[in-house]
Amino acid sequence: MSKLTTVYGDMDDADPRLEKRTGTVNDTRERTEWIEYWMDGILVHRSVAVQLKRQSIANSEIGRIG
Repeated sequence: MSKLTTVYGDMDDADPRLEKRTGTVNDTRERTEWIEYWMDGILVHRSVAVQLKRQSIANSEIGRIG
Protein backbone atom coordinates (compact mmCIF):
# COMPACT_ATOMS: atom_id res chain seq x y z
CA MET A 1 0.00 0.00 0.00
CA SER A 2 1.23 3.44 -0.85
CA LYS A 3 -0.12 6.96 -0.80
CA LEU A 4 -1.21 8.82 -3.93
CA THR A 5 -1.60 12.56 -4.26
CA THR A 6 -5.00 13.05 -5.88
CA VAL A 7 -7.36 15.90 -6.63
CA TYR A 8 -9.04 14.94 -3.33
CA GLY A 9 -5.80 14.94 -1.31
CA ASP A 10 -3.65 11.97 -0.31
CA MET A 11 -5.31 8.58 -0.72
CA ASP A 12 -4.18 4.98 -0.26
CA ASP A 13 -3.72 3.26 -3.64
CA ALA A 14 -5.52 0.20 -2.21
CA ASP A 15 -8.72 2.20 -1.65
CA PRO A 16 -11.50 0.08 -3.22
CA ARG A 17 -13.11 3.21 -4.72
CA LEU A 18 -10.09 3.71 -6.99
CA GLU A 19 -9.85 2.07 -10.41
CA LYS A 20 -6.27 1.71 -11.70
CA ARG A 21 -5.67 1.98 -15.46
CA THR A 22 -2.31 1.68 -17.23
CA GLY A 23 -1.08 2.26 -20.75
CA THR A 24 2.02 2.23 -22.91
CA VAL A 25 3.17 3.76 -26.18
CA ASN A 26 6.29 2.21 -27.66
CA ASP A 27 7.56 3.36 -31.05
CA THR A 28 10.89 4.21 -32.71
CA ARG A 29 11.10 7.61 -30.98
CA GLU A 30 9.86 6.99 -27.45
CA ARG A 31 8.53 4.64 -24.81
CA THR A 32 5.84 6.21 -22.66
CA GLU A 33 4.11 4.50 -19.74
CA TRP A 34 1.35 5.91 -17.58
CA ILE A 35 -0.71 4.96 -14.57
CA GLU A 36 -4.07 6.57 -13.89
CA TYR A 37 -6.41 6.27 -10.94
CA TRP A 38 -10.10 6.96 -11.48
CA MET A 39 -12.86 7.37 -8.91
CA ASP A 40 -16.53 7.60 -9.87
CA GLY A 41 -15.60 8.37 -13.49
CA ILE A 42 -13.21 11.20 -12.54
CA LEU A 43 -9.46 11.07 -13.18
CA VAL A 44 -7.93 11.76 -9.77
CA HIS A 45 -4.22 10.91 -10.36
CA ARG A 46 -1.90 10.37 -13.34
CA SER A 47 1.80 9.45 -13.37
CA VAL A 48 3.76 9.40 -16.64
CA ALA A 49 7.29 8.26 -17.55
CA VAL A 50 8.79 9.06 -20.97
CA GLN A 51 12.02 7.58 -22.33
CA LEU A 52 13.34 9.06 -25.59
CA LYS A 53 15.07 6.51 -27.80
CA ARG A 54 16.95 8.84 -30.13
CA GLN A 55 17.92 12.46 -30.38
CA SER A 56 15.28 14.63 -31.99
CA ILE A 57 15.93 16.51 -35.25
CA ALA A 58 15.28 19.83 -33.50
CA ASN A 59 18.19 19.27 -31.10
CA SER A 60 20.49 18.38 -34.00
CA GLU A 61 19.57 21.54 -35.86
CA ILE A 62 20.15 23.69 -32.78
CA GLY A 63 23.65 22.25 -32.47
CA ARG A 64 24.49 23.33 -36.03
CA ILE A 65 23.41 26.93 -35.46
CA GLY A 66 26.09 27.62 -32.82
